[in-house]
Amino acid sequence: MLPPKKDNIYPRSIENLNAISRYYLDHLENLDTTDFLNVAESFPALSLNQIEFIAKMISECYNEFFEPNFKGVKKLSNLFLYVIDATAKNPSEVNGSVERRRITEELRDFLKKNS
Repeated sequence: MLPPKKDNIYPRSIENLNAISRYYLDHLENLDTTDFLNVAESFPALSLNQIEFIAKMISECYNEFFEPNFKGVKKLSNLFLYVIDATAKNPSEVNGSVERRRITEELRDFLKKNS
């Protein structure tokens, strides 16, 4: 489900990353987006269109999926990883606790139903 890199048409610049953060994430309550650039930089293999896709999925799933599953302030880096695991990995490739694998599988199902 993660879009292919070959479909990317814009450069991965700080200006473009900031635009993605403002457009998709800044309006979400209880989500600290101040570390968006650091989170994006921690995934150098991702193209701008893939980062935008992940931000869009976080935004679209936030109220119906992430809010009920995670209490309090959510860490963007954690949500980023959940979306990557749900969209780019097979269930057997997901690492973490039983709870993390369960939530990732539920997110994968949620994304399939709502796409």
